[in-house]
Amino acid sequence: MTGIALGSVFRAIFYLIGVVVKVLASVLVFTGLWVPAVYALLGGILYLIYHFDPLNNQGLYEYLYLTGAIITVVIALIIFIRNLIVKPIKKAVTGDDGTEPWKKKKEKKNKEKSEERGEWVPKKRLFSRQKEEKPEEKAIFEEPVFEKKEEPNIYLSAVEENTLIHEYSDRFEVYKLVNGRAIRDKVEYKNG
Repeated sequence: MTGIALGSVFRAIFYLIGVVVKVLASVLVFTGLWVPAVYALLGGILYLIYHFDPLNNQGLYEYLYLTGAIITVVIALIIFIRNLIVKPIKKAVTGDDGTEPWKKKKEKKNKEKSEERGEWVPKKRLFSRQKEEKPEEKAIFEEPVFEKKEEPNIYLSAVEENTLIHEYSDRFEVYKLVNGRAIRDKVEYKNG
C-alpha cells in the first residue's frame, strides 16, 4: 500500500515539475528572455572552464562579453514588444484568416456592382487555374463497357485449382489466385 501511495506522490511531484517547466518555457519564449538565458548559460560554462569573470576582470574579452549581454537584452526586448503589442494588433487588423477587413468590404462591394451588370470578375487572382491536360487513356483489353452495376456471384472453381470466378448475368470473370492475390485472367461471355 505504501508503494502505491509513494508512487502517487512521485507522480504528482513530477507532474508539478512538468507544469512549472512548461510555464517557465512559455514565459521565456513569450518575453524573449530565452536569448539572455542562453547567453548567461554560456557565461556560466566559460566561468566553470576558464574562470572567466566579466564583472571583476576588465579586459577586451570581458567588454566583448558584456556587449553581447546588452545585445541579447535588446533582442529579448524586441521579441517581447513583438509578441505583446505587434502580433495582437496585426491579428486584430487583419482578422483570423490574415486578410484585411477593408479589402473584404471593397471586394464585396465590387462583386455586388458587377452582379448588377451581369457578371463578376475578381480584380486580383492569387493563382490561375489552368486545365490539367491528361494523356488519353486507352484500354488494355478491348471489352464492352458495362454501365449497369451488378453484384456478381463469387465462388471458387470446382474444375480448376486456385481459380476464383465472378459470375454475372452475361459473363464469367476468371481470376487466378497467386500468393493470396486475385489476378484477372480472362472474361468468358455466356451464349444466349
